[in-house]
Amino acid sequence: TFEIEFAGFSQPLRARLRGDDSSSIELRPWRCIDHLDQLRAALRLGSDGLELDAERYADGVMTNAAVGAGPESLRGLALWWASGRDPNTQREPDLRVDGDGWVALDDGTATKLRAWTWGERLTAGRQHLHVEPDEHDDALEFAVVDYLVAMLERCVVELRGAARSWTELDAQASRRLLAALVDLNHPDARSDPLALLSPTLAASTLRLCAALGWTPE
Repeated sequence: TFEIEFAGFSQPLRARLRGDDSSSIELRPWRCIDHLDQLRAALRLGSDGLELDAERYADGVMTNAAVGAGPESLRGLALWWASGRDPNTQREPDLRVDGDGWVALDDGTATKLRAWTWGERLTAGRQHLHVEPDEHDDALEFAVVDYLVAMLERCVVELRGAARSWTELDAQASRRLLAALVDLNHPDARSDPLALLSPTLAASTLRLCAALGWTPE
C-alpha cells in the first residue's frame, strides 16, 4: 500500500510504502517525449503483435523521473504514474474532436488535430519499415514509435495551454492526445486496406512505390 501526495500529473508525485520511510520517492512529471523514448526501449513487435516489457518500462520511469532511489516494489506506482489515469476519476471523459478539429486534453489544455494524408502515411511506413537480412530469411523491423512520432509531427496542428509543444505534455494529456490521434487516423483497423496486407507484401509495396517515385498526397 502506498501513501502519496498527488496534485495532478503536471506536478511532482511524492510517495512511499506505508510504514517504510526509507522507501520515500519523488516522481517528476512524465512527459510525452519521456513516454515515447521509454517505449523505444521496452516495446517490441512480436509474433502476436506489440509486446511491452512492463518491468523495463517501469524501471525506466524510476530512473528518468525519480528523485531518490526507489525499491522494485514501487514499479507498480511508476506504471500508474506514467499511465496518466487520475485516481479520483471513476470514468474517463469521452474524447470528442469538434468540427474544427479541437479536442480537450485536460482542464487547461486542448489541441487541434488533422488526419494525415495517404501520401504522408505511405512515406512514414516506407521510412520506418525495414528489412533486416539474416542467414535464414529476411526479417521485417517496424519502428513503431518513430511511426507514431511522424504522425504527431504532421497531425498536431496547434496546442493551447501551458505546454509549448506536444513533447512537454504530462502523462494524462499525452495519453488522451495519443488516443485521439490514433482514433482519428486508424479508426477501424479491420477495414484498413494496409492492415490487410501481409508484412512481406506491405514492405514490397512500399519499396515499389519508392522505386517509382510515387508519393501521393
